Amino acid sequence: MKKQSSPFIAKILSFAREKKLWQRGERILAAVSGGPDSLGLLLFLHDIAEQEGLSVGCCLVQHHLREEAEEEARYVESICEWLGIPFFRRDVYVEEKRRLGGGSVETVARTLRYEALREVREEEGYTLIALAHHADDQAETILFHLLRGSGVRGLSGMAPKHEELIRPFLTVTKKEIEDFLTAFPYAPCHDATNDELDATRNRIRHQLLPEMLSYNPNLVETLRHTADILRSEDAWMEEAAEAWLTSHGKEGSLEKDAFRALPLAMRRRVLRRMLMHMGEGSSDFESLSRLALLAEKGETGKLTSTAHVVMEIGRRCLYFYKGNTKKQEENGLFLLAKHFFEKFTQKDVDKQQEMAIISGKDRADTLWHMETVRLGKPPEHPARNQYLLDAEKVGEVRLRMPRPGERMAALGMDGTKSIKRILQDAGIPAALRPYWPVAADEKEIYWTCLLRGSRYGRVTKETKEYLLLTIWFGGNE
Repeated sequence: MKKQSSPFIAKILSFAREKKLWQRGERILAAVSGGPDSLGLLLFLHDIAEQEGLSVGCCLVQHHLREEAEEEARYVESICEWLGIPFFRRDVYVEEKRRLGGGSVETVARTLRYEALREVREEEGYTLIALAHHADDQAETILFHLLRGSGVRGLSGMAPKHEELIRPFLTVTKKEIEDFLTAFPYAPCHDATNDELDATRNRIRHQLLPEMLSYNPNLVETLRHTADILRSEDAWMEEAAEAWLTSHGKEGSLEKDAFRALPLAMRRRVLRRMLMHMGEGSSDFESLSRLALLAEKGETGKLTSTAHVVMEIGRRCLYFYKGNTKKQEENGLFLLAKHFFEKFTQKDVDKQQEMAIISGKDRADTLWHMETVRLGKPPEHPARNQYLLDAEKVGEVRLRMPRPGERMAALGMDGTKSIKRILQDAGIPAALRPYWPVAADEKEIYWTCLLRGSRYGRVTKETKEYLLLTIWFGGNE
């Protein structure tokens, strides 16, 4: 039975257009379990598909948690067959996954379900995944996050559209969905586990929310409106944080003074986005507050870690790299080295030279590479990543890491200066100093690369043969 002119459908279509949930020609995959919410979603999408120019498919994920689930899966498949809707089934095994990796039933089931839905969407060429969360679910979600002490993001609830996920039912209540279903000859399935009071969300649904409705009968709508306000403000602040990060940050670093001038709320957001850029997701409020406090008051060289990322206080910048305070991972050092190479060379290396140096003859650890070339005359315009020596005054110059306590006869001063002090003066973070390259033979260090040259091996008017050192940051190539 078609109900295209019903107030229920009109209300959702108005919401869909306001939130720009879909466009004509979209292919929407509905996530359906057979319960009233998801069955209502399937029937709604089938009703409006022709009018809206949509193609609709159905995906059921069988979690193998209840005996009744198999019969429910066959029931949903039969409805799709009757309506001519493409049906896809995916089987996931929640308990087996929990035995291997732990986690609650609800969390593991949700993770596996979303993975399965995205897999079907990609394999079958659908553009969107429709979920059946409604206004009551939104209210429960907000209350759940409120009880956990969440910030603005948690209290923003579920977004009507996020990437490929859409939730057209957020504008209607569960009762409105049930009333809509009475016009169809299909009885929804009932999952008895939703009635159990051992889960926090179920207690919120069956105990807390009904009690709060006695104080405010319009609470569901009130919370939905609050979530809309907070979500739009949260989006604006995220955009502002990203814009600041683009202006004042580089890969793996932030300008320290500019960061410290930000309001605390913005500092937390910038830090969270930095963690996201590093591929480590978001961190909890306490961890972000600890990072923000250290960034504001910490002395140079101090560091802390969260979510597998280390933050270190430099003289002018805050540095971020993967690892923890006990172990800094190689990829994090790679990012730090890349940052300082670009800082000191200002990318003053053409692409032709870049390709030559990456395949060079010498390397220090896996972060740096060096090529040595003997010349009959000096280069006209040496790059910032090059250093020139008198070939007859030096031995076999190799690239290596500095050794503890090493010193060099630095240009511009009498006596010697420790490599550690040279690196400190240049603002090289403590974690990177043991991996900063020096060019040396068996007797002397001639170049703390990119930073300081030696009084020994210098080119003079009498130099007849030149040794050109070219260092390149190459990582693991």
